[in-house]
Amino acid sequence: SSYQQRKVDNRPFFSPISLHPKFARAMVNLSRAASGKSFLDPFCGTGGLLIEAGMIGAKVIGGDIKGGMIDGCQESLLKYGISSTLLQSDVGDIGEQVDRVHSIATDPPYGRSSTTMKEDPGSLYERSFKAFADILEEKGYLAIVLPREEFAEMGSQYMELVETHKQRVHRSLDRYYCVFRNH
Repeated sequence: SSYQQRKVDNRPFFSPISLHPKFARAMVNLSRAASGKSFLDPFCGTGGLLIEAGMIGAKVIGGDIKGGMIDGCQESLLKYGISSTLLQSDVGDIGEQVDRVHSIATDPPYGRSSTTMKEDPGSLYERSFKAFADILEEKGYLAIVLPREEFAEMGSQYMELVETHKQRVHRSLDRYYCVFRNH
């Protein structure tokens, strides 16, 4: 029932494209987030992953290219008493603003319901994986949702692909929950 209370439509700021809290918590768990350790979501949007990481006591850091998302995310985090560091930043620049982090979990835009800011998704994911490998601690974990399996293969050029879980959303969309470990 606590997950139901944190559903997106119960937050002060929401978007219908947010992950359900149960999936967000699963992502946090797959990233091996831990109490007192730094946790990053560089595509934080409305803050669902940050809320779940904050609920286990992680030091949450969020980034988003849109300032309005950062403002709204802050509102939602405050509702749950979660302190955070939020940055308006492109994923490729976040390493200039944040030290190495213990874990990362994220659900980047696919270019359907959420915008990639007119960037080709393949290019965005390539830049993202490079940034993640640079900012993630050695042997740290990344949990990421991807719209196609080929993007998981792309990520394995930068980090070790540990596991993949496919979720059928509807006829034209599958999600791949992937876990990577940094070298």
